[in-house]
Amino acid sequence: MGVKKLNAFMTKNIKLEHSHWNIDKKEYYQLQNNEYTMDNKNEKNELNLIIDANSFFYYLANQLKWFVFDNISFFKLLKKYLFQLLAINNLEKIFFVFDGMDTDIKKNTNLGRADKRVKSIKKFYNKIVSNKKKNGFLKPEKICATPLLKVAYAQLLFDAKDYLKKLDVRFSLFEADSDIAYLAKKYNGYVISNDSDFYIYDIPGYINIESLIFTFTQKSSKIYYKIYKNTALTEYLGISKEYLPIFATLCDNDYFTLSKYPSLLSQINHYNNRDGDDVKSNKYISVSKFLLEIKENVDKKCSSPDTSVEEKQKLIISELFKFKNKEKNEDLEKLCYTNLVNSVNEYNLTALKYTDIKCINKDILHSYYNGKIYDLLLNVLYNHFYKCTQYFENLNKENCWLITKKLRLELYELLLLRNYQEYKPSHTTTTTTATATATATNKTQSNNNTIPKEYSILEYYTDDNKIAHKEIIIPIDSTKTFPTTLEEKFIKYLDTFHSNIDSIKKLPYYLMVGVANLRFYLIEKIKNNTFAPEGSSNSYIQFYNTYKNNNERNIPDEKNISNTKTTVLHTYEFEALVASCVAALSFSYLHKSIYIKSRKYVKDIPKNLSNFSIENNLKENKMDCSNTFTILTKHYNRSLKLKRSKLPKKIHNDISQFGNSVQIYAEFINVLLGNCQLMQILKLNDAKEEFNSLFTMYHYSWEEAFYSMVDYIKENGGESIFNELFDIKNKDYLNFLEKVYSLMLNTILSLN
Repeated sequence: MGVKKLNAFMTKNIKLEHSHWNIDKKEYYQLQNNEYTMDNKNEKNELNLIIDANSFFYYLANQLKWFVFDNISFFKLLKKYLFQLLAINNLEKIFFVFDGMDTDIKKNTNLGRADKRVKSIKKFYNKIVSNKKKNGFLKPEKICATPLLKVAYAQLLFDAKDYLKKLDVRFSLFEADSDIAYLAKKYNGYVISNDSDFYIYDIPGYINIESLIFTFTQKSSKIYYKIYKNTALTEYLGISKEYLPIFATLCDNDYFTLSKYPSLLSQINHYNNRDGDDVKSNKYISVSKFLLEIKENVDKKCSSPDTSVEEKQKLIISELFKFKNKEKNEDLEKLCYTNLVNSVNEYNLTALKYTDIKCINKDILHSYYNGKIYDLLLNVLYNHFYKCTQYFENLNKENCWLITKKLRLELYELLLLRNYQEYKPSHTTTTTTATATATATNKTQSNNNTIPKEYSILEYYTDDNKIAHKEIIIPIDSTKTFPTTLEEKFIKYLDTFHSNIDSIKKLPYYLMVGVANLRFYLIEKIKNNTFAPEGSSNSYIQFYNTYKNNNERNIPDEKNISNTKTTVLHTYEFEALVASCVAALSFSYLHKSIYIKSRKYVKDIPKNLSNFSIENNLKENKMDCSNTFTILTKHYNRSLKLKRSKLPKKIHNDISQFGNSVQIYAEFINVLLGNCQLMQILKLNDAKEEFNSLFTMYHYSWEEAFYSMVDYIKENGGESIFNELFDIKNKDYLNFLEKVYSLMLNTILSLN
């Protein structure tokens, strides 16, 4: 939620207690050596930490360069800090708590931030193309991560908790603040976040995440921090803690904007000391002085020490509205009261301890709480909207989300089909999760099994460097059934990605998914008349003729595509995508250690299968890669390392090519996201453990490798690309990857 500019005020005016935790080096090294037997030694420790997972994500992200971004670097930094936190002396438990669906209020706040994301990406792209440093640390003003990275981050933590006894992961149904505060009170723990609301909640202690300093050296193994107790703010302002939620509300938050109520604003401004050094800081003093005006009356009417916090706050609000000047408009006065009360209830954790979510069935909610489906999709069901989140792309081109426009319609329809199939409205009693806001309870559906004929949502997307939206009408065919068996689900998956052919089903499942993504992307580019196969082999021409738009008479080339905003895909760029996917797989399924241990096994790709069922495929190609956390701890790095990058020089030599490459990669990431969400909807990641890590799609992305491969293939062709671009002594392994690359490319272009 956040109190406007309160973080800056606190930093300037409130002196916080400096402290540190000692890291048990022995325990840390045990974690590093994959020894996860620490079970608190059957003793009760004192320290519990409740971490705002969203804040921690950005804390990590801000320490990394974002051009060229590498998701493995993010994972490694997460692992490093997670292990240091888990090795703190006297630690009992760490909770990571994730945000959930948007409420109406949060939606409006996020849409306001979305415009800033667009501006940040625009500036960042211009910064990259003008940068002349060889290894500059490039980062946008505002981190704009892909939704895929956030899914992989959550999945890594969720997978890790199966091995790390001191780690727990929770998913809030709505904004996580109140759930975090609830856990802090329940376990007498400290909150770690950067959300200024935690200066207001009545919790044991709040640590602003920006104050954390991790030090792990031979001489020192400590985590330094600054801790806040809410008595510090009450003493500074001269008000008691019961007033803090009212104070925070009047200072502006997501629920309440003071400027909307002119009479109240004018009255509070009367207390502003204009002679002060900092007029902005005086805003908080003015609000506290305004509240002190009613303190005497409140104290007279509330003299009993047994009066509850809620009762006292009701009295404070009552006296406030007696004292405040009335708004000229009666409806505005009522709105002022309603919004203030809702905000105060949120801070007190008294609002909506019972949440009635009738528009999402129990099956989907169960998947959500277990990390099997994510909030982007739940917003479609609950809020009737989908956010085409802005991430890094070339905004001089058509938006990267256009490539999955038709795919999203299929996803929405399938999601609705799953939600309405055997419809069972859920009634969720809130304990440690699922705390809603006042507007949330209105998002209910009649308690019957009637399936509508159509469903309307708003899609929010970037258009002409601004956030726009359009209504999407999704027809619902009540005669269709949601696939139930694993085989039915996987056939639906392959059909959706234009990949239900024998040559693809012969591949090991981890290559099959990569091929499906790449094949889908190529076909969509052909259908959109944005693939230019000039000078291509017969395989490309035959493939193009099979999937081209029937209205197209001639094979297009770049000269025939006049729109400069169009992203044209060339064969060398597509082959670079394929090769970069193979290179990315060297972190997991195609890691060198797997190749060495099972050389005979991996050389037999694809196997000569007579049974093409996915069940048989998983059995025949069994791999120990179903858990993202264990992949990271065992492999730690990709097996491949690029030879010295010449990206800055190549960017300046051909900015046009770089701009096109950026957009191709952004479009491909969008296809991967669609694939990830289809697996969530079909419950594939819930049906078999092999899909548990695979659905995150991080296995197929390596941005820097793609850019390097585009330049190489454009100049030299794709032959021997792994031997030429990567620095590794094992030539047999590189030759094996060359074989996989050729196999994937040929299978993509196969027609049967």
